[in-house]
Amino acid sequence: MNPLLNKAFFCAVVLLLGGCSSRSLLHHSATGQQSGTDYRMIFYIHGDGDYLYHTSEGTPIQADNHAMDKALNVARDAVSGDVYIFHRREKRSFLGLFPRNKSRMYQFTGGEKVREISYRGDNDASGFMEEESELFSDYSENLQDEQSPVIFLYFGHEIPQQPEKGYHLSYNNREFSTEIFTEEIRTFLPAGKKRFNLVALSTCSNGTPEMASQLKPIARTLIASPQNLHLSHLDVRALGLLEDSPRSDSASVSIADSIAKDSFNRLSEEVRTAVTISVYQLDELTTDLEILLDSTEIYGRKNRLNHGRDNIDCADELKLSGLAIHRGVNSFYQPAQFGSHQSKNTHSGWGCKPTLSE
Repeated sequence: MNPLLNKAFFCAVVLLLGGCSSRSLLHHSATGQQSGTDYRMIFYIHGDGDYLYHTSEGTPIQADNHAMDKALNVARDAVSGDVYIFHRREKRSFLGLFPRNKSRMYQFTGGEKVREISYRGDNDASGFMEEESELFSDYSENLQDEQSPVIFLYFGHEIPQQPEKGYHLSYNNREFSTEIFTEEIRTFLPAGKKRFNLVALSTCSNGTPEMASQLKPIARTLIASPQNLHLSHLDVRALGLLEDSPRSDSASVSIADSIAKDSFNRLSEEVRTAVTISVYQLDELTTDLEILLDSTEIYGRKNRLNHGRDNIDCADELKLSGLAIHRGVNSFYQPAQFGSHQSKNTHSGWGCKPTLSE
């Protein structure tokens, strides 16, 4: 065989065999940073689906890649923190035979990238975030101070309330739901940390009583939209306030309010549909949340709900009297500039599915 062809064949074999590994270390750097940083952020960006949208000027953008840019900017500015970014992408293969590691994990410490790993996550029987959780466990250190804030941010499509298939393009038969999501992100809590200080859901229609109830045992504060949220996602620049904020729950709430307000202000200028973003202080949602959750479950049993439609305001549908549905909820709301709800001036901050008759 021609020596050049022989060398090329050998290199091709090495590349293909390397592709059989479900992980590949692409970058590792010892930065000399001291352990025991002041806070930790975990970004999970779901890109295994259709995330294409167009700007008002008609420019096509992949929402997951846009979210990645935001996360990387935050990570580079986090000089006092640890940041882990997971970008789950569509499963691909070479020549239809050899699986490729398209997903990425990035680890930043003190604003410097210390590790980049490509991975596959293609086990149909595994949990949705199992591969990412294992990577996180392998490369993250225990918190030096259990009071250090830990924030989890998820970017993706609406998380279904009940188990549904088809959320993940590569794994159409894998079920996903609010409960499954909650159990999956629980595995990212560091040892000794029982709850996230903040969970941010950059998704549509997940500001619901069910989501708040599921997350309450593992999170203190939640950011979510009870209605539609544009695929340009949340504005997360306010996470930079962690550099100067004390280690307190009130600081996390203040940062959550800033993220919600910044996102609301931007979206209000960009879209004509309704904009609603809420911050839920979950420890303040006690009996009222239980009553609200019971009411929505009864409402769901009595009516045929249209799960394909955007949420409506729970307060409009349930007509609950004497219930402090606004307690613990800070909601930023602007009505749509057209349609039957354009004169609606307030929003409870809670989303419910409409009935089929609406």
